[in-house]
Formats: sequence, structure tokens, C-alpha cells
Amino acid sequence: MRNENSEFNSKLNINKPAGFLNSPFNEITIYTVIRILFKMKSNLGLEAMLQYMEKYQDTIEKNNPQLQETVSKAVLHLNVLQMYKEGIQSD
Repeated sequence: MRNENSEFNSKLNINKPAGFLNSPFNEITIYTVIRILFKMKSNLGLEAMLQYMEKYQDTIEKNNPQLQETVSKAVLHLNVLQMYKEGIQSD
């Protein structure tokens, strides 16, 4: 059982130091959201997926301005170009 857990943990990157985006819980959450959006894009098209994302974001920001402020500060200095390059080159 311990061996199986170890293998599972390594697949989820649980042994990595936790950070803003790479904690095990965040990885599961982010992957789930990405899969949902991908399915929406596949079934309904890119425009519908983008509309859904924008509406969802607007709703969250309206209902929880403190979350909006906190996350906005957290992502303000992210280098999205670098993140994109690293993500594309990781294959």
C-alpha cells in the first residue's frame, strides 16, 4: 500500500515543494477545470468556452471582491509568456 501511495504521490507531484500553482490540490483543481473547458470547447466551440469563462469570472468577482483582489495581486507579476513557453516546451 505504501508503495502504491508513493507512486500515486509522485504522479501528482506531491513530493514537490508547494507553491502558488503546484500544490497537489491546486494541480487536481486546475487539471479538472482545464478538462471541463476543453470539453466545452470541443462540444460548443471556442467562443462559447470563452463566454463561459468570462461570465464565471465576472460572477466570482461580483460575489467575492476580496478573492478578486487577492488573486489579482497574486497573478499581477506572473510572466505568462514564460509560463506558455515552459508549458509548450515541456513535452
